[in-house]
Amino acid sequence: MGGNTTDQYERWIASRREFADELLDHAHAIADEHGVTLDTAVAFGKLTDTIREYCEREAIDTVILGSTDRGAFSSYVVDDDVTRIANTAPVPVVVV
Repeated sequence: MGGNTTDQYERWIASRREFADELLDHAHAIADEHGVTLDTAVAFGKLTDTIREYCEREAIDTVILGSTDRGAFSSYVVDDDVTRIANTAPVPVVVV
């Protein structure tokens, strides 16, 4: 029996949300140490549509994306995603 079940998908989403929450908790701790207010969100869906819709729904004024250097292929993929987001986001996009 191949394929993903709804239960498998829900477990995968839960594990990704837990991972994201751990990363964001760390980011919030660093921001707090420096007196910076940090607003974050975790969302799932088609990358460009999800970011665009979230910006519009929440009146976001800037999207900040993190990028890491993990080799030539990863750089290509990240650059492609960043380009697609920058071309479709209704607000400025900053890559760090």
